[in-house]
Amino acid sequence: MTLEIPSLPLITARFSDDYSGELSIDGVRESFAADSQEQLREAILSRVSNVAVELGRPVKVITEDEEGAWLLVVHADGEIGGEERLGAEPTIDADDRLAHPHRAGDQSDPRAGTSFNDPDDVDDPVDPVDIDDPDDIDDIEFAPTSALGESLDAYAARVDDAPEPEPEPEPEPEPEPEPEPEPKPEPELRPEPEPEPEPELKLELEPELKPEPAFEPQPETRPNPALQTETEPEPVPLAGRASFLTEELKPDRAKKGWRGFLAKTGLPIPASAKERIEREETHAVSRHWAGPRTIAIVNGKGGANKTPTTAMLAALFARNGGSGVLAWDNNETRGTLGWRTEQGPHDATVQTLLPNTEHLFSPSAQASDLSHFVHHQTADKYDVLRSNPTMLATQQRITTDDFDRLHSVAAKYFRLIFIDSGNDESAERWLRMIDHTDQLVIATTALGEHAEAGALLLEALAQRDETSARLASQAVVIVSQSEKAGTAADARKVAAGFEPLARRAVSVPFDPAIHGGRLAYSSLTPASRRAWLHAAAAVAEGL
Repeated sequence: MTLEIPSLPLITARFSDDYSGELSIDGVRESFAADSQEQLREAILSRVSNVAVELGRPVKVITEDEEGAWLLVVHADGEIGGEERLGAEPTIDADDRLAHPHRAGDQSDPRAGTSFNDPDDVDDPVDPVDIDDPDDIDDIEFAPTSALGESLDAYAARVDDAPEPEPEPEPEPEPEPEPEPEPKPEPELRPEPEPEPEPELKLELEPELKPEPAFEPQPETRPNPALQTETEPEPVPLAGRASFLTEELKPDRAKKGWRGFLAKTGLPIPASAKERIEREETHAVSRHWAGPRTIAIVNGKGGANKTPTTAMLAALFARNGGSGVLAWDNNETRGTLGWRTEQGPHDATVQTLLPNTEHLFSPSAQASDLSHFVHHQTADKYDVLRSNPTMLATQQRITTDDFDRLHSVAAKYFRLIFIDSGNDESAERWLRMIDHTDQLVIATTALGEHAEAGALLLEALAQRDETSARLASQAVVIVSQSEKAGTAADARKVAAGFEPLARRAVSVPFDPAIHGGRLAYSSLTPASRRAWLHAAAAVAEGL
């Protein structure tokens, strides 16, 4: 159906991940913006269907988004059909382009000045996610924008102008081969004696070349001696009877991009590799683990992005996995987690909670009692335990025993505890936090002093004791592109430098919503949200 429709007018549509788009009709460009990708596609397709109404016939439109380029047929009533996946192909003749009546003005080149052909007008595609497996990169990166403007022309050139193939002449019959003479019997060969095996060479590997032991993950279930967790085995059907409880696998249909848009029309279009990876990472941060988990976000250097990292990780796990997530400001030197998050109907801080720990352990305590001391984030679904930035550090010291009491309360009422560590690595509360940590996260920016402070901390923990060494070797490093003038390559370079020191190292792009003001996941750009999901999934692997 697609190939029977004239190639002109030349209509192209490009969709960006910030819900903006551009439609080009024979070189005349129009800009669109919407509140969602769904609304953006409906607006652009409505404009294209108007063109079909003017011409009295369906028209072709080539679209490009993060999933690649697609050739569609749009009818006057807005119906879509004849979809095809496109690749880069040669252009059509300029004479064919000029002959079409739907030209706007007298232009020698209808696409002159458009962003599809001029490399200077095309934004370089930036991969917002670190992918550890190089084989996955080709499946995930956006299609090159420069190929978009030529794809529809290529189809017109191949279909409208291609000559019909001439029939090939029938091949002449080959003469029958003469019968070969019977081969003479060969003399019997005596088997040669088997050679003696050479002695096996044993090579001593250099110390730095010895393979490292494989990482053995910690068990997911940490049994509590007070709990009876044994379950009875499920009944098995008698021999010869099939169980009625068979699980039917539903087709893995696409839900995002043009693949998802077309899949909603009933077409059996599978999810792309990029969408499948995103689903797996969303599933990873949606899980619940048996027993509480404590995640410490650390870096001895101030301004290394610890507080935004704490807030974003807590938001992702709470938004996807549900309630029971706490972000705890463990900073006694004017921590800002409370300033940068939503405040509840009170001014409670860690100092307010500490005298009430005995009551919260009592049988009469209720889960709602904790609302007097934490500040719920209504949109991001987690709770914040604030420090008091108006007090001097000497007025809010937390001893080892104090920290144990606070952590026991947190572990009783929350399943995940994210701790913004503060900067004083010698404080009792900081050292005791490490003792309670299940997953260590190094937060840093692409600046050299922040990255060096994080690396030195990992090396120091590796020498502290066995537990700290395990935390250091299994740490996750999250490198934020803190400067707008910087590049994503700078952050990726710093992340690569941490790979020998930690289990995972990922980077996130610059986002103005992170730098100043209230921290809210919904205020991030789509590329930034995707990168933070990737970072959170790396953390979930260690839980």
